[in-house]
Amino acid sequence: MALDWCPFAIRRPITGENYTVGRGGQRVRAVVVHIAAGPLSAVFPTFNDPTRKASAHFCVGKDGTIEQYVSVNDTAYANGLAWKDNQWHNPRGKPVKPTWQDLSPPVNPNLYTLSIEHEGYPADPWTPAMYDANNRLLLWLAEQFDLTYVPHRTLIGHLEIDPLDKADCPGPHVEYERMARDVTALVAAKKLAWMPINTDGALYKFAQAHALGYPQTDEFAFAFEQGVYLAQVFNGGIVYAPKGDWANTRWIEKPRPSARGFFDWLARLGIGARRTPAAAPREEGTMQFDPRLTDLGISVTENPGGTWDLRVAKYQDPNESGGKHHIFFTVLDATGKPNAGVTCVVDWVGREPGDVPTVVVTDAQGEANVPIFANLNTTLKNGPYFAYVESESKSDVVRGMGLPEKHHVNFLLTFGAATSSVTPQPPPSGTIEDAVIAAAKQHVWMPINTDAALYKFAQAKNLGYPQTDEFEFPVGAETYIGQVFNLGIVYVKKGDWGNVRWVNKPTS
Repeated sequence: MALDWCPFAIRRPITGENYTVGRGGQRVRAVVVHIAAGPLSAVFPTFNDPTRKASAHFCVGKDGTIEQYVSVNDTAYANGLAWKDNQWHNPRGKPVKPTWQDLSPPVNPNLYTLSIEHEGYPADPWTPAMYDANNRLLLWLAEQFDLTYVPHRTLIGHLEIDPLDKADCPGPHVEYERMARDVTALVAAKKLAWMPINTDGALYKFAQAHALGYPQTDEFAFAFEQGVYLAQVFNGGIVYAPKGDWANTRWIEKPRPSARGFFDWLARLGIGARRTPAAAPREEGTMQFDPRLTDLGISVTENPGGTWDLRVAKYQDPNESGGKHHIFFTVLDATGKPNAGVTCVVDWVGREPGDVPTVVVTDAQGEANVPIFANLNTTLKNGPYFAYVESESKSDVVRGMGLPEKHHVNFLLTFGAATSSVTPQPPPSGTIEDAVIAAAKQHVWMPINTDAALYKFAQAKNLGYPQTDEFEFPVGAETYIGQVFNLGIVYVKKGDWGNVRWVNKPTS
């Protein structure tokens, strides 16, 4: 079941006389767009008036404010029709001929639709803030109800239900096709791990001052002689500095590895051939494992000879997760201190051969996270995600994670260096440049194609630097290509390079 209340909407529950609890066993199949015919401030009083018998689930303001009045799992009264004498009738009892082809006589469409009001009047153009907030809400609803938006099928206007009394609702300025494309691109983009870009970072500023292009990795830490360094791979070179000594930032050219060398890097990250180490019991009491995880079918494959032990596994249910849906890593060294620059991996059962696991690197606090989206059937207990540090051959592996019946939950995993496997490491031989390159090779570099249409469009629109590689996603029967940039998501129908478009990134 979906979350009742949108975590980024202002919650304003109305009187129980103006909605029905539950949906009568019906599944949500469409979102209906409305116009409020007035200001946002008037919507709640109207829906909270027990004499009006009117309500919608949400209203979006011109300034981007989102209010919610009814749980999405309950039935609001915005899209109602009655089936009488083999014909639909609107709330005034007048016969109507809806154009929406997915009505299911004799079931009232209120039971299988969601309703979003929008501040203003039919003739008002939508503000950019209202459009972006509407997209953000549509994205959340798509995730909650597994909706794919198709204009006039799963994303419709009120006039398509009641063309008699609501012929101007929501008005002529609603761009159904654009909204469907934009939100479908957002859904596809959110399934990827986005490379973080810190435009305030000393390494980033140095790279821009020296025209070294765009980052291809996050910052990572490495040791050289007696010091700790931070480094980052950019399109034109690798930038590094002693941690905290930013005045001594330097850069070197990137190595030009062969294709075989590249796959060797992936192998060191545990990407490629899969190996499941045999499980062996760990000394009792050395692992804290939330019993709710066991109830969901989540387990640990222990690796007694590995480098990384699972120390703590915690679960945050929908009431604790804050609307997030992530696997959170914390990695500690042998002394229990945060371990920066460590590779963490989230893989999934059924991964396509051309896909690769999601790889992230711990920050200075030893933390990293990956959003997850796939369902965990609580009856079958078949969550697809499994997570580990560095590689399966070096780490305990947590298996069976997912979103229980699509609820937003979090998994908090703390890994620590296995005391039995920790041996002093000699300082890297050679120069600091050798150490920089060796450290950089432990990280996956995001490819950047400066000749691509999406990249060129993003630069022309000042959308910043890529945070993902290009990815494909379907919109109806068509295939689109998208890419996440620092200031937006760029997409285009495959082959139609003259019609590249972009949409603001979701904020949650």
